[in-house]
Amino acid sequence: MAAILETKGIEKSYSSPHGKLHVLRGIDMRLEQGEMMFITGRSGSGKSTLLHLLGLLDTCDKGQLFFAGENVTKLNDRKTCKLRNGSIGFLFQFYNLLPELTVLENVTLPGLIGKRKKVTQRAKELLEQVELVERMKHFPHQLSGGEQQRVGLVRALINEPALVLCDEPTGNLDEESSEMVMRLIRRLNKERKQTFCIVTHDEIIAREGNSKLHLRSGVLHSPAA
Repeated sequence: MAAILETKGIEKSYSSPHGKLHVLRGIDMRLEQGEMMFITGRSGSGKSTLLHLLGLLDTCDKGQLFFAGENVTKLNDRKTCKLRNGSIGFLFQFYNLLPELTVLENVTLPGLIGKRKKVTQRAKELLEQVELVERMKHFPHQLSGGEQQRVGLVRALINEPALVLCDEPTGNLDEESSEMVMRLIRRLNKERKQTFCIVTHDEIIAREGNSKLHLRSGVLHSPAA
Protein backbone atom coordinates (compact mmCIF):
# COMPACT_ATOMS: atom_id res chain seq x y z
CA MET A 1 0.00 0.00 0.00
CA ALA A 2 1.29 3.48 -0.89
CA ALA A 3 2.35 5.88 1.85
CA ILE A 4 0.51 9.19 1.91
CA LEU A 5 2.77 10.57 4.61
CA GLU A 6 6.15 9.54 5.98
CA THR A 7 8.55 11.18 8.42
CA LYS A 8 12.20 10.42 9.07
CA GLY A 9 13.91 11.70 12.20
CA ILE A 10 11.76 14.79 12.71
CA GLU A 11 12.80 16.99 15.62
CA LYS A 12 11.26 20.18 16.98
CA SER A 13 12.28 22.40 19.89
CA TYR A 14 11.43 25.85 21.21
CA SER A 15 13.36 28.40 23.21
CA SER A 16 12.24 29.01 26.79
CA PRO A 17 13.51 31.08 29.74
CA HIS A 18 15.07 27.86 31.06
CA GLY A 19 16.80 26.94 27.81
CA LYS A 20 15.81 24.88 24.78
CA LEU A 21 12.64 22.82 25.17
CA HIS A 22 12.74 19.64 23.09
CA VAL A 23 9.19 18.76 22.07
CA LEU A 24 9.73 16.11 19.39
CA ARG A 25 12.74 13.81 19.20
CA GLY A 26 13.44 11.79 16.08
CA ILE A 27 9.86 11.10 14.94
CA ASP A 28 9.60 8.24 12.45
CA MET A 29 6.14 7.32 11.19
CA ARG A 30 4.38 6.11 8.06
CA LEU A 31 0.74 6.66 7.17
CA GLU A 32 -0.74 4.51 4.42
CA GLN A 33 -3.40 5.53 1.94
CA GLY A 34 -6.87 4.74 3.30
CA GLU A 35 -5.61 4.35 6.86
CA MET A 36 -7.16 5.87 9.99
CA MET A 37 -4.30 6.44 12.41
CA PHE A 38 -4.65 7.68 15.98
CA ILE A 39 -1.84 9.37 17.87
CA THR A 40 -2.46 9.51 21.61
CA GLY A 41 -0.63 11.21 24.44
CA ARG A 42 -1.10 13.37 27.48
CA SER A 43 -1.94 17.05 27.24
CA GLY A 44 1.27 18.93 26.45
CA SER A 45 3.00 15.87 25.02
CA GLY A 46 3.53 17.52 21.63
CA LYS A 47 0.62 16.00 19.71
CA SER A 48 -0.55 19.31 18.25
CA THR A 49 3.02 20.31 17.41
CA LEU A 50 3.44 17.08 15.47
CA LEU A 51 0.16 17.59 13.64
CA HIS A 52 1.18 21.13 12.65
CA LEU A 53 4.41 19.76 11.18
CA LEU A 54 2.57 17.02 9.30
CA GLY A 55 0.14 19.61 7.91
CA LEU A 56 2.92 21.98 6.80
CA LEU A 57 1.70 24.65 9.20
CA ASP A 58 5.16 24.70 10.80
CA THR A 59 8.65 23.50 9.91
CA CYS A 60 10.84 20.98 11.69
CA ASP A 61 14.34 21.68 13.00
CA LYS A 62 15.73 18.39 11.70
CA GLY A 63 14.49 15.43 9.71
CA GLN A 64 12.47 14.92 6.56
CA LEU A 65 8.78 14.86 5.66
CA PHE A 66 7.51 13.03 2.59
CA PHE A 67 4.05 13.52 1.09
CA ALA A 68 2.98 10.96 -1.53
CA GLY A 69 6.64 10.05 -1.95
CA GLU A 70 7.87 13.63 -2.46
CA ASN A 71 10.26 15.23 0.01
CA VAL A 72 8.38 18.39 1.03
CA THR A 73 10.68 19.43 3.88
CA LYS A 74 12.11 22.45 2.11
CA LEU A 75 9.40 23.53 -0.31
CA ASN A 76 9.12 27.26 -0.85
CA ASP A 77 6.12 29.12 0.58
CA ARG A 78 4.13 29.12 -2.67
CA LYS A 79 4.46 25.37 -3.22
CA THR A 80 3.80 24.66 0.46
CA CYS A 81 0.57 26.67 0.40
CA LYS A 82 -0.56 24.98 -2.80
CA LEU A 83 0.07 21.50 -1.39
CA ARG A 84 -1.56 22.32 1.94
CA ASN A 85 -4.69 23.80 0.36
CA GLY A 86 -5.14 21.14 -2.28
CA SER A 87 -4.11 17.93 -0.58
CA ILE A 88 -4.56 18.33 3.20
CA GLY A 89 -7.75 18.96 5.16
CA PHE A 90 -7.79 20.13 8.79
CA LEU A 91 -10.31 19.54 11.57
CA PHE A 92 -9.55 21.27 14.87
CA GLN A 93 -10.92 21.02 18.40
CA PHE A 94 -12.16 24.60 18.18
CA TYR A 95 -14.25 24.95 15.08
CA ASN A 96 -12.59 28.10 13.66
CA LEU A 97 -15.61 28.98 11.55
CA LEU A 98 -15.82 32.57 10.35
CA PRO A 99 -18.77 34.07 12.26
CA GLU A 100 -19.75 36.51 9.51
CA LEU A 101 -20.12 33.75 6.90
CA THR A 102 -22.96 31.26 6.52
CA VAL A 103 -22.42 27.52 6.74
CA LEU A 104 -22.28 27.24 2.96
CA GLU A 105 -19.85 30.15 2.67
CA ASN A 106 -17.59 28.71 5.36
CA VAL A 107 -17.29 25.30 3.72
CA THR A 108 -16.83 26.60 0.16
CA LEU A 109 -14.12 29.12 1.08
CA PRO A 110 -11.13 26.71 0.78
CA GLY A 111 -12.46 25.52 -2.58
CA LEU A 112 -12.80 29.07 -3.86
CA ILE A 113 -9.27 29.86 -2.73
CA GLY A 114 -8.07 26.76 -4.53
CA LYS A 115 -10.11 27.71 -7.61
CA ARG A 116 -11.98 24.41 -7.57
CA LYS A 117 -14.80 23.81 -10.04
CA LYS A 118 -18.35 23.02 -8.88
CA VAL A 119 -17.36 23.77 -5.30
CA THR A 120 -20.87 24.87 -4.28
CA GLN A 121 -22.39 21.67 -5.66
CA ARG A 122 -19.84 19.56 -3.79
CA ALA A 123 -20.46 21.54 -0.59
CA LYS A 124 -24.19 20.88 -0.76
CA GLU A 125 -23.60 17.17 -1.38
CA LEU A 126 -21.30 16.93 1.64
CA LEU A 127 -23.68 18.93 3.84
CA GLU A 128 -26.40 16.48 2.84
CA GLN A 129 -24.19 13.58 3.97
CA VAL A 130 -23.66 15.14 7.42
CA GLU A 131 -27.36 16.05 7.71
CA LEU A 132 -26.82 19.81 7.60
CA VAL A 133 -28.03 20.84 4.16
CA GLU A 134 -31.08 22.53 5.73
CA ARG A 135 -28.72 24.64 7.86
CA MET A 136 -26.49 25.88 5.05
CA LYS A 137 -27.85 29.45 5.24
CA HIS A 138 -27.41 29.62 9.01
CA PHE A 139 -24.50 31.38 10.73
CA PRO A 140 -22.14 29.57 13.16
CA HIS A 141 -23.71 31.13 16.26
CA GLN A 142 -27.02 29.53 15.28
CA LEU A 143 -25.54 26.01 15.42
CA SER A 144 -24.77 23.62 18.26
CA GLY A 145 -21.19 22.58 18.95
CA GLY A 146 -21.73 19.24 17.24
CA GLU A 147 -23.21 20.93 14.19
CA GLN A 148 -20.30 23.35 13.99
CA GLN A 149 -17.83 20.47 14.10
CA ARG A 150 -19.68 18.70 11.30
CA VAL A 151 -19.42 21.91 9.28
CA GLY A 152 -15.70 21.86 10.05
CA LEU A 153 -15.50 18.30 8.75
CA VAL A 154 -17.18 19.29 5.49
CA ARG A 155 -14.78 22.22 5.13
CA ALA A 156 -11.87 19.82 5.64
CA LEU A 157 -13.19 17.60 2.83
CA ILE A 158 -14.21 20.26 0.32
CA ASN A 159 -11.00 20.09 -1.75
CA GLU A 160 -11.03 16.27 -1.86
CA PRO A 161 -7.79 16.05 0.17
CA ALA A 162 -5.56 13.01 0.15
CA LEU A 163 -5.24 13.38 3.93
CA VAL A 164 -7.34 14.86 6.74
CA LEU A 165 -5.55 15.83 9.96
CA CYS A 166 -7.71 16.05 13.09
CA ASP A 167 -6.58 17.76 16.30
CA GLU A 168 -8.73 16.57 19.24
CA PRO A 169 -11.88 16.59 17.02
CA THR A 170 -14.16 15.53 19.88
CA GLY A 171 -12.42 17.39 22.68
CA ASN A 172 -14.96 20.21 22.80
CA LEU A 173 -18.11 18.09 22.32
CA ASP A 174 -20.60 16.30 24.51
CA GLU A 175 -20.83 12.50 24.32
CA GLU A 176 -23.66 12.40 21.77
CA SER A 177 -22.06 14.94 19.44
CA SER A 178 -18.69 13.24 19.82
CA GLU A 179 -20.14 9.91 18.74
CA MET A 180 -21.85 11.48 15.73
CA VAL A 181 -18.62 13.11 14.51
CA MET A 182 -16.63 9.91 15.00
CA ARG A 183 -19.34 7.90 13.22
CA LEU A 184 -19.01 10.22 10.22
CA ILE A 185 -15.22 9.90 10.25
CA ARG A 186 -15.43 6.10 10.43
CA ARG A 187 -17.91 6.03 7.55
CA LEU A 188 -15.76 8.28 5.37
CA ASN A 189 -12.74 6.11 6.07
CA LYS A 190 -14.58 2.87 5.34
CA GLU A 191 -16.73 3.86 2.38
CA ARG A 192 -14.55 6.46 0.66
CA LYS A 193 -11.13 5.25 1.84
CA GLN A 194 -10.45 8.73 3.17
CA THR A 195 -7.13 8.83 5.02
CA PHE A 196 -7.21 10.31 8.54
CA CYS A 197 -4.54 11.07 11.11
CA ILE A 198 -6.19 11.93 14.43
CA VAL A 199 -4.47 13.15 17.60
CA THR A 200 -6.41 12.70 20.82
CA HIS A 201 -6.04 12.09 24.53
CA ASP A 202 -9.18 9.93 24.42
CA GLU A 203 -8.01 6.31 24.52
CA ILE A 204 -11.55 5.04 23.93
CA ILE A 205 -12.04 6.58 20.49
CA ALA A 206 -8.45 5.73 19.59
CA ARG A 207 -9.39 2.04 19.65
CA GLU A 208 -11.34 2.56 16.43
CA GLY A 209 -8.39 3.20 14.13
CA ASN A 210 -6.44 0.94 11.81
CA SER A 211 -3.30 1.82 13.74
CA LYS A 212 -2.31 3.63 16.90
CA LEU A 213 0.82 5.36 18.17
CA HIS A 214 1.52 6.95 21.53
CA LEU A 215 3.59 10.10 21.97
CA ARG A 216 5.65 10.14 25.16
CA SER A 217 8.68 12.29 26.02
CA GLY A 218 8.83 13.51 22.43
CA VAL A 219 9.06 10.00 20.96
CA LEU A 220 6.41 7.91 19.21
CA HIS A 221 5.82 4.45 20.61
CA SER A 222 3.69 1.53 19.50
CA PRO A 223 0.89 0.63 21.99
CA ALA A 224 2.93 -2.27 23.29
CA ALA A 225 5.99 -0.10 23.98
